[in-house]
Amino acid sequence: MTRRVGIDLGTTWSAVAEVQRGRPAVLVLSGGERALPSVVRAKADGTTVVGTAALRAQALDPDGTIGFFKPEMGTREAAFLLNGREWTPARLSAAVLAELLRAAGLRAEEVRATITVPAYFDDHARVATMDAARLCGLEVDDLIHEPSAAALACGIGGRREETVVVYDLGGGTFDVSVVRLDPRQATVLATGGDHELGGREFDQVLVALVAERFRERHGVDPQDDATALALLTAQAESAKRALSERRDAEVPVVVGALADTVSMSRDDFEDHARPLLLTTADVLDRVVADSGVATHALDAVLLVGGSSRMPMCERLVRERLPVDVRAGFNPSEVVVLGAALHAAGHETSSALTTRRLQDVTAHALGYVMINADATAFVNDVMLARNAPLPAQATKRRAVKTTSRGPNELHVHLLQGEQHRPVDNIALGRCTFSGIAHTTGEAHIDVSFAYDGDAMVQVTAIVDGVPLEPPRLERDDRDLSWTLEPPPVAQAQLAVVLVIDVSGSMGGSRLRAAKQACRAFLDELGEGPRTGLVSFHTQARIEVPVTGDRAEVRRAVERLDIRGGTDVAVGLDAAAGLLHGGATTGAGTLGARAEDSARRAILLLTDGQTRRQGHAIRLAGRLAESGLEIVPVGLPGADRGFLEAIATGDRTDLMTSTATLADAFRGIARELAVQEGGLRR
Repeated sequence: MTRRVGIDLGTTWSAVAEVQRGRPAVLVLSGGERALPSVVRAKADGTTVVGTAALRAQALDPDGTIGFFKPEMGTREAAFLLNGREWTPARLSAAVLAELLRAAGLRAEEVRATITVPAYFDDHARVATMDAARLCGLEVDDLIHEPSAAALACGIGGRREETVVVYDLGGGTFDVSVVRLDPRQATVLATGGDHELGGREFDQVLVALVAERFRERHGVDPQDDATALALLTAQAESAKRALSERRDAEVPVVVGALADTVSMSRDDFEDHARPLLLTTADVLDRVVADSGVATHALDAVLLVGGSSRMPMCERLVRERLPVDVRAGFNPSEVVVLGAALHAAGHETSSALTTRRLQDVTAHALGYVMINADATAFVNDVMLARNAPLPAQATKRRAVKTTSRGPNELHVHLLQGEQHRPVDNIALGRCTFSGIAHTTGEAHIDVSFAYDGDAMVQVTAIVDGVPLEPPRLERDDRDLSWTLEPPPVAQAQLAVVLVIDVSGSMGGSRLRAAKQACRAFLDELGEGPRTGLVSFHTQARIEVPVTGDRAEVRRAVERLDIRGGTDVAVGLDAAAGLLHGGATTGAGTLGARAEDSARRAILLLTDGQTRRQGHAIRLAGRLAESGLEIVPVGLPGADRGFLEAIATGDRTDLMTSTATLADAFRGIARELAVQEGGLRR
């Protein structure tokens, strides 16, 4: 029978746990330990040692031994050379997983695992974690966030609803989550962290302090010698633990034949480590604010991770949050126990009733696009930070296609919410192929999603038919090109609003149309130029194309009702404003006055038009000249006619007066956003 286990694949220590007789329990390893050092030694003879033996050899063989590689998971540059052999963080993690299973008496093919990861892990790091499991033959049910796992474990047996803050300071990462617990579910309200801050950084404070005092005495810096530094780093970690229990600690230092002991007080250590502690305070404050829970409504704080044992962590939390600090559990084991509880939820035969976990993502998800006035590349955020998992959002993209092909859509993915693409995490470039080889324009619905493991998924649909999964080039992370103006920097967007003012548009319909025009202008923002045309059996240019939004808004308010419906005259007038040179009389198209400008017509109508065939033929010629035509119909309009005059295939042709403003806002966003990935 398949066994379900939870695994804490930690920066400094790793552990495995399983639910036994209704309670989660850490599995004792073959050497009697409850955790395995996350250290790998590649010996000169080609053999590999993992765990305690590797940790003991680290000072003697620093060139062949490595720990603390978890923070490098998923980074492009991470490749470690150990005695002439190259190792990636994923391969090192696979070695740790394999040894952990062996020492626990488990075979990879007989278990399925829930593996914990820092909440702040980006998509690259999550993929690398899954790769590590695959390399050692381990099947993974779920990845869950370390603070979420801790909340599951600490809340076991609870019968009332409570909201807790998890302050998780591990060996290499720091996370904070706010979690609402009830007997049936653990709901994460907000999460955040710092993947470059952990217990190791506090160890380095001690290393630097001790090295400075040793150098003052002996004129030798132990940090300049690899073996001495490895020994000092191990002693600093031990001293940090000792200073959590008492006021002073002695730190032995050995540099070659020179040996001495340096005294260190807790006060000195805390004074020098205060900047790191304040960094955790900043994260704590932000996540609590993001959760929307008032501090007086919080019930407790859980201190998780071995480094949270430092007394200054508890003092900081008590200063920031006037709530109880929850004790009575082992902060180094609570994560793996929570993972075991979550894993047991996959066992249909289990008598244990576990809380269902509703987690959130720590990173916003977006992509590179060009801003509305085509002057800069920016991050278009599709899914916000703290979105409940799983999450999905869809954006319609327009792609120029040719009969020669290849017709492709490129999407440069980003994690983060900073405006400039370079200030976010670049996930790589997605390339969608298989777009029909026709001359014109394809409208592609691209869906951006986080699955239940907070891993990124991107899919696309054209005309209701899914495209093949995209090629994701994860190494394409250089976004320096986005610092330059887009190659279409002069291609300003120009839009003409073409509004039906025939008799059937009176009353509430005209009021809704005016509101929608105002919403469109507000959503479009500064930069794009707009014009306004009204039409019935004749067209009237209310405002030529201009950058003065106030002038267009005043013209919108002056719209009034006059007569029948002839869409062709409205299209013709709009084309003239956009310099297309179209005339209903000649039926020909001249050269565009601004060949590089993106130009669009947004047309609203509610009735049957005169000269329908003529309007369709005119719309076709306008589209061939490069004009985009976006028609919107209110009840009474002919959907088939609207489909015939629209540029490309659209699914948002019909709406109601109640949703008209929202429809216009969506079209404004669609027109303003141009795909940055199309540069290549």
